[in-house]
Amino acid sequence: MRNLAVLIRDILRTRRTSSRTIDHFRSTAARLISIVAAPLLLTACAATFEGFPDRVVDPDKEVAANIRESDAQVAKYRELSASASDEEMRTIRRNSAVMQRLSAVNIKFSQFEKALFIEGVGSGVATDWVALAINAAGTVTGTAALKSALHATSVGLLGAKAAFDKNAYWDKTLPVLVGQMYASRKAIEAKIRSGLVRPDREYPLDVALMDVEQYYVAGTIPGALLAIAESSGASAKKSEEEITQIVKFAYFPDEIRDKLSKWMFFDRGNLTDSEKADATKRRKEFDDFISKEAPGVLPQSALREPQYKYLRERAAQKFL
Repeated sequence: MRNLAVLIRDILRTRRTSSRTIDHFRSTAARLISIVAAPLLLTACAATFEGFPDRVVDPDKEVAANIRESDAQVAKYRELSASASDEEMRTIRRNSAVMQRLSAVNIKFSQFEKALFIEGVGSGVATDWVALAINAAGTVTGTAALKSALHATSVGLLGAKAAFDKNAYWDKTLPVLVGQMYASRKAIEAKIRSGLVRPDREYPLDVALMDVEQYYVAGTIPGALLAIAESSGASAKKSEEEITQIVKFAYFPDEIRDKLSKWMFFDRGNLTDSEKADATKRRKEFDDFISKEAPGVLPQSALREPQYKYLRERAAQKFL
C-alpha cells in the first residue's frame, strides 16, 4: 500500500510519465489487489461451517410427503356433507390437513433460515471484494493509459468500501428481520392452533388454510418488513394520542386538579418545615386513595391526565 501511494505521488508531481513508470504502477496495483483479494477468496471458498446440524431426513422428501397427505385430507374433507352428523369427521380431516401444511411450511422456513445464515455478511463481503478486485485488475493490466489505471484502482478501493458497508448494514438488519419473523409466526400459529380446537363449523378448513398462508408470509423478508412497518405505525399512533392528551391537559386547565395540587403544596416551592410535613402527609394520603380506588393507575397520572377526572372528583370530595 505504501509503495502504491508513493508511486501515485511521484506521478502527480510530473507532467510526463514514461511507459516504464506506467508499467511499474500497473505491477504495483496488481500486486496490491492480489494481496487484498486472495485471502478473501480463500475465505469465501473454504467456508464450510454452516451453523446447522445435518437433518436426519431429507427435507424435500418430507415436504413432498406432507403436501401429499394434506391434499388427500382436503379431498376427503370436501367429500363430507355439511350435516351435523359429519361435523366430527370434518374437524378431524381439517386438523390433519392443516397440521401437514404447517409442518411443510416449518421445514421450508428452516431451510430459508439456514440459507440466510450461510449467505451472511462474511461471504458477501468476500465475494464483492473479489469481484471488484478482478474488475480493477482487468483494467489495470490492460493497455489503457495511466488515467484509466488510476481510475480503475480508485473504483476498486471505493467499491470495496461500499461492499463492506452494504454487507455490514445487512448483517445488522438481518437479526431484526428474523426476530420479527419468529414473533409474527408465533402469533399466527397461536391463532391457528386455537382455531383447531374448535369445531369445523366455527373454524372451517378454507379459513384455516388462509391462516396457514399468512403463517408462510410471516416467515418472509417482505412479511417481516410489513410487520415492522405496521408496528411502527401503531407505536406512532399511540405516541400521537399521548401527545394529544398532554396538549389537551396543557391548554384546558382543570379546576379540581388545581385545588388538589394546592392542597398538596404542588403549586409553590420554598415550603416551611411545617408545610413540608403537611405536604408529605397529604401526598401519601392521596397516593393511598388512588391505589385503592384505581389499582394500577399512577397517582401523578390520576392528578394530571384528563381521562382520570372522575378520580380527582372523588379525591376532592374526600380531602377538600
